[in-house]
Amino acid sequence: MVRKLHAFVSGQCCEETNDNLMFQEVLLPSTLYLQVLRSKIVQILDGAKDYVLAKSRKSSVKINSTLVQQYLLNRAPEISASMAYLLCTGNLPPSIRSDIAPQLGGQSTGLSVPADNVNFLRMAAQFRAVHRGAIFTEMRTTSVRRLLPEAWGFLCPVHTPDGAPCGLLNHLAEPVEAVCETPKQSAVDSLAIWLSTCKIRPVELSRQLSGVTEEQNALPVLLDGRLVGWCSSLASAEQLANDLRDLKLDVQSKDVPYSMEIALVPPTDVGSQYPGLFLFTGGSRLLRPVKNVRHGEQPEVGGLIEWIGTFEQPYLDIAVTETELSERAEDARTHIELTPEGIFSFVAGLTPYQDFNQSPRNMYQCQMAKQTMGHSCYTWRQRADAKAYRLFTPQSPLVRTKTYLKYDMDHYPLGFNAIVAVMSYTGYDMEDAMVINKGSYERGFASACIYKSEVIDLSLLSKRSTTKSSQTKQKNVTSEYYFGTPNMPPAGLDFDGFPAVGARLIPGTSPLYCYTHVETLQTTIVKYEGGEQIAYVDAVSLNGSWSQATITLRLPRPPDIGDKYSSRHGQKGINSLLVPVEEMPWTVTSGIVPDLIFNPHGFPTRMTMGMMVEFLAGKSAALTGNRVDATPFQWTEDKPPFHDYCRQLADCGFNYWGTEMMMSGCDGRQLEAHIYIGVVYYQRLRHMVADKYQVRSEGRFDPILRQPIKGRKLGGGIRLGEMERDCLLSQGLSFTLQDRMVDSNCDTVTMLACAKCGGLVHTDLARNVVTLGTNSNQPPTVMGVGASWNRARASGPFDKYQWSCRLCDREQEGNENTALINQADKSHLKRVRVSAAFRYLTYELACMNIQTQLTVNDLT
Repeated sequence: MVRKLHAFVSGQCCEETNDNLMFQEVLLPSTLYLQVLRSKIVQILDGAKDYVLAKSRKSSVKINSTLVQQYLLNRAPEISASMAYLLCTGNLPPSIRSDIAPQLGGQSTGLSVPADNVNFLRMAAQFRAVHRGAIFTEMRTTSVRRLLPEAWGFLCPVHTPDGAPCGLLNHLAEPVEAVCETPKQSAVDSLAIWLSTCKIRPVELSRQLSGVTEEQNALPVLLDGRLVGWCSSLASAEQLANDLRDLKLDVQSKDVPYSMEIALVPPTDVGSQYPGLFLFTGGSRLLRPVKNVRHGEQPEVGGLIEWIGTFEQPYLDIAVTETELSERAEDARTHIELTPEGIFSFVAGLTPYQDFNQSPRNMYQCQMAKQTMGHSCYTWRQRADAKAYRLFTPQSPLVRTKTYLKYDMDHYPLGFNAIVAVMSYTGYDMEDAMVINKGSYERGFASACIYKSEVIDLSLLSKRSTTKSSQTKQKNVTSEYYFGTPNMPPAGLDFDGFPAVGARLIPGTSPLYCYTHVETLQTTIVKYEGGEQIAYVDAVSLNGSWSQATITLRLPRPPDIGDKYSSRHGQKGINSLLVPVEEMPWTVTSGIVPDLIFNPHGFPTRMTMGMMVEFLAGKSAALTGNRVDATPFQWTEDKPPFHDYCRQLADCGFNYWGTEMMMSGCDGRQLEAHIYIGVVYYQRLRHMVADKYQVRSEGRFDPILRQPIKGRKLGGGIRLGEMERDCLLSQGLSFTLQDRMVDSNCDTVTMLACAKCGGLVHTDLARNVVTLGTNSNQPPTVMGVGASWNRARASGPFDKYQWSCRLCDREQEGNENTALINQADKSHLKRVRVSAAFRYLTYELACMNIQTQLTVNDLT
């Protein structure tokens, strides 16, 4: 380290950044579990020591092993409780947070996430995700979010969310693995001894103490950060690195493990990384496979699979394609990628024709693929998930990638093949909207459902169980209530207190279950409350007792106007209209009626050329019956993919470019333009209008600002923001805007404004003048600031003749006779209607000694 520091000061090496993947390791779950387990055990052992020492000071207590064992048995449940707390909440246990948090960069929360089973891709992607750390989300710099070149092949360049976690939450490339096993220290020591005795000159303490320096071109050899020797020259270091790499590939060798990184950093004329031969064998490192062709391209002559790490990859010359490898010299042909598409993650590898799309669209597809309603598991009848989605008729895509075949994704399909026409039709397909054929909808096109399971625990209703024993408590609780009724069951329920499987439940009307008290035999009926969504009972099961049960409901979700759909190219759209089949356009030659109508304006701005290619590929696959391989990086400008598809279309009697003449279903005339039509694999997302629509006429509001509360579950209102206001103004609906924002809102308040000073008359800046007595000639009396509104014969708080502005009548203060204000001289006080939020703002400004001035005039 001293040599490296001197080299850095002299400019011979550069600064190393922690944002580079070369200098990073992953925090594995096993490492985190061991840290928590070790810290908790050490804490308990320290407590046992203090306990024994405290007991030893008492002469009446005998110290023996039984005393220690009893203490440890009492504290043992804390270990499992700490592990359960970590897994359930993702936070470090409070008792050991101060010990482990510094080791994790100060992060003590967000260390685990609940596994989400929306579909198979979402479940699988969560086990391949790598987060940089919660502390980086609050940093204003973007350097930690950048994808550096050293991350090539290890982190997927497109599978990262858009928004706050962009660049921080990454996903490993499909072939990448983490080293989970750390070799024993004895094996590392034997490797160091083998290197120092056979390959390199060992470190001699006597030579260093006597002041004898190493040779000028000598390179240090470090094993897991420990200096084990020196190489006399760069040539000898290269020879040692090649020998170690050959032993690494040799399955018979036991000295060098397959996971060892061999990174030779050569010296350069300009300042770069500190030179040396760096060897790593520890765990928590990322490795990826490449083909080593230094002794030949075939496995039998040396073309073996080698696992390389993040530190050694920048110093290896790895070719991507066979053509690139053949262009190099013989001695420079060392490594080649297994597949060019290996840089993508498992989810990103399912996107067809990625190299034809804009990069952000591929990012959107990675996110939307994990939100797709599909076939997530085969045990959905036996599962009781809180919320699960299921597509009734999923299909296998006609256009697929090699990753799709490698993982046999046909077992978990996530979409359906749809006939899509690119045209403007009915005017309801503007922007991201699209039109769906109602005939396809009636045949079950994109039909799905939601399974919701509710766990009912009657023990929560019990008011007994004052004993500390958990077994006695459970016995008392379960014997107080039970499901069912001893009498005739109510309509819609069986004797066991549950509805029949397949029963139709209407919200607010149909009973969901009933339970009975053991002693009073009083039966309570609980009705189904599901908003406005009709459900069907799918399964009922008891959780081992008559006091706990699980009811699974099925909510049908046919395609509705407002539901969200997406292709595999990030082209998301909303179903805007269900057009009857007789009004849909059809092709002249074959009479094909499309399932979807996509607006052509979605292509120029999104630049998803891969979707246009999928039109041709899907259409040719449907005609020929052969699946199409859409794996990226297998085409060039000289050899584009669409020529083969177009030729197959022409052979089948269709237009070469995939366009067809179509007839209008509305007036029966032939459309002038040729319509681009084909087969595209579409996905139905879980965002549905039935879960998000919100209607409110009146309800609760905030007591200070008098604005409607937010939240669909709380019956809140919908925010009418600036963009909505601009839309209303652009349509000329000024009076509608006035009615919505001023007249009919609950936040409108009436105040008095002074035309002289322009200020609002607040309670503490005004004088209330009230006439007391019945004689009209009796002069009015000035009320104090804290006087009540409900004084005798007072005319109300907004009677401008009973109010005056103290800021304007400052010269009259101090004299009660002059303070009696003439009622006729109140023309400068004007009634204004403002929002409660504006009134609250003026209050806050007045507290800071800031006056708000308004310009008020009478309407003419």
